[in-house]
Amino acid sequence: MSQGVKMKKKFIVFYTLFLLTTLINCGSNQEEGLRPPKGMVNLDFKNDKKTYKLLIMDSQNKDPYKSARVNLLSTLKKFGLIKNKNLNIKYYDIKNKTDKAIEILKREIPSYKPDVIFTNGTVMARAARKAFVDKKNVKFVFACVSDPIGEKLIKDFGVKPIHNFTGVSYPVAVKARFEFIKRVFPNVRKIAILSADMPQSKSYTSWVKKLFETDPQFKGYKVIFQKVELVTGKDSQEKMTQLMKPHVLRLNDKVDLFVSGNDQLGISDPLAKMMKENSKKPFVPLSQKPILKKIGGIAVIYPSSASMGVQAGYMIMKLFKGINIKNIPGEQPKKNGVAFNLIRAEKWGVKIPTELIELAGKNIVK
Repeated sequence: MSQGVKMKKKFIVFYTLFLLTTLINCGSNQEEGLRPPKGMVNLDFKNDKKTYKLLIMDSQNKDPYKSARVNLLSTLKKFGLIKNKNLNIKYYDIKNKTDKAIEILKREIPSYKPDVIFTNGTVMARAARKAFVDKKNVKFVFACVSDPIGEKLIKDFGVKPIHNFTGVSYPVAVKARFEFIKRVFPNVRKIAILSADMPQSKSYTSWVKKLFETDPQFKGYKVIFQKVELVTGKDSQEKMTQLMKPHVLRLNDKVDLFVSGNDQLGISDPLAKMMKENSKKPFVPLSQKPILKKIGGIAVIYPSSASMGVQAGYMIMKLFKGINIKNIPGEQPKKNGVAFNLIRAEKWGVKIPTELIELAGKNIVK
């Protein structure tokens, strides 16, 4: 092999690793590495005599919302905001019910008078916008929202908010996710995306369609969008999974790969378990948990809900310090991660690239 060919191969490996690191920016699902940027307003509350009021409202008391909330609170505590000392907190789980969310907001905003309201999840943020957009002295910070631009919470990322909302979105960028899938499954051409009939699923479907219709690197791919009706309340994930099962059985011989949608069904354990038991093709979940718990799935690039919580925490502290919400732009998660189940990968004859295994760190099942 000539020296020039060797150098070219080394460059390709180096560039691939650099590109994947840039897209993934992976790390552990913790707040490590997430620090306030230089020049940020002083966020030290240790000697602050004022007591701040925070209203926290989750779409559901489940991941990713739970993880985002836990990391948000740990971030506030780290900077000296201590619950029942200089920080008062009221918490609600709206169980994905819009009417319940609006009812609580209409009661708590005038009575509790929160300094900031943390709306955690798409359903919760949509309810807040529906009833309280641009209301004077009401400030919302969101997290885990699949499409804050489509929901008209913000105009775009990195620009001044146009309403009384700012926050952190949920998903890994569509292009980054499918470039990851292409890298792990180079022979796949027919993909089924499994989702519930939720607003964020509709937005995600439109983003994926646009990518596959306009990006030449995905020429020749076929994508099937399989949806089931949205079920709310008790055992909603299990019920939606049972609705999806016959579709998976029907699609087993028609696709090369199953991919979870970007919604509550996509992140659920029941879906991953059902896929492990019934799928004849590899499955890519939305979060790392099904892989690391050996519930199901081969490979995943996942959004860090911990990162969302930490970033939202910084935004809330800025608002506590008196920074105008119009000067706190919306953000995407600063950290994503990758995880692999090498046992299941071997079963399906999938060879995970070495550079990706190195990026995954401890997120490996073998």
